[in-house]
Amino acid sequence: NNDLAAGRLDAVQADSIALGEFLKSDQGKACCDLKGMVAPDDEVLGPGVGAGVRKEDTALKEKINAGIKAIRASGKYDEITPT
Repeated sequence: NNDLAAGRLDAVQADSIALGEFLKSDQGKACCDLKGMVAPDDEVLGPGVGAGVRKEDTALKEKINAGIKAIRASGKYDEITPT
């Protein structure tokens, strides 16, 4: 979102909940407009959710991966994920 506000990005496709909160903020109102929505479609967007981190952010990547492993090991992932 900081990259949008700073003008380093022209567009972004993001989760509507997270992006919606940003667009309600002063920073979001000052820089950005919602131009449209893409309906969830596995053929278009693929299944699931993705995230990216910078290559140099290895500590963050390790924390994210550890959190995912913990959720899977606890059984919570299977509980909240539709099959």
